[in-house]
Amino acid sequence: MKALENSALPTLSQDERYAAMVEKLKKLGVRVAPRTAWKQSFGSMEGSEHFDEAVRLGAEWREQVNRDDS
Repeated sequence: MKALENSALPTLSQDERYAAMVEKLKKLGVRVAPRTAWKQSFGSMEGSEHFDEAVRLGAEWREQVNRDDS
């Protein structure tokens, strides 16, 4: 454990790691949405005719996946 504490690798903050990953993805040609883009779409489906069906299907899928993992 002592060797890890004296490592020459820099300790990066979460924001620094995120920025580094975004740069790597952009170099690969991946379009990266702004970090807070999810806030624009959060809740936007509620009230649509497909909302309840999407919720039901999501719950069904989670139940199946959890059952298969047991």
